[in-house]
Amino acid sequence: MTPDLIDRAFLGRRASSPVRDAGHVVAPGGAGGEVGDGVRAARGPTVARRQDHVLAALLELAEAEWTHLAARVDAALDGGGRVIALAGRERAEGRTTVARGLVQLLRMQGRDVVFREGLPPAEAAARDESSARSLIADAGVWFPPGPVHRGRLARAALGCHAVILVRTAARPACPAHEQALHALGVPVLGEIVTRSDAPPLRPIP
Repeated sequence: MTPDLIDRAFLGRRASSPVRDAGHVVAPGGAGGEVGDGVRAARGPTVARRQDHVLAALLELAEAEWTHLAARVDAALDGGGRVIALAGRERAEGRTTVARGLVQLLRMQGRDVVFREGLPPAEAAARDESSARSLIADAGVWFPPGPVHRGRLARAALGCHAVILVRTAARPACPAHEQALHALGVPVLGEIVTRSDAPPLRPIP
């Protein structure tokens, strides 16, 4: 599969500021929760401000790519889906940042959508109080090193209506991941490639 969504923002759009050089964003851990002041505050004000600053820069740098990605997700939701998962190969790929960006754009378009992190898609949907609300979930690592285990993947993807694959540029493309998901009846909306060679972010004053 050819990565085509916002990978150019991560791979090719570089500037002198530390934020614009930061295509690689560490995804924070923690229990599942809706993006909001309470969740960000629990992670600490410095981390929250850094994440918001990076996300704002990426949304500005790659407006067309983000809009294209949001349109794909919107179409999947209009097609009857409710839970869109972002799945990857390792920690710290930037899945949380992409998910939060999608939620922000979809809310601006009037979509009732929330972000869930740290829960399998089926559990995240079951815990949500509104069955009419759409969910964007950082579903974690579905493809660890080694062969694809179909049974394990089927359990991870349970309750998911579509998937966006995320990997760092250091990892080669693996068509078997998309093929395995299609075999399970889970459509793949695309693949996002994030940089892995960016320097750490400097603290925001």
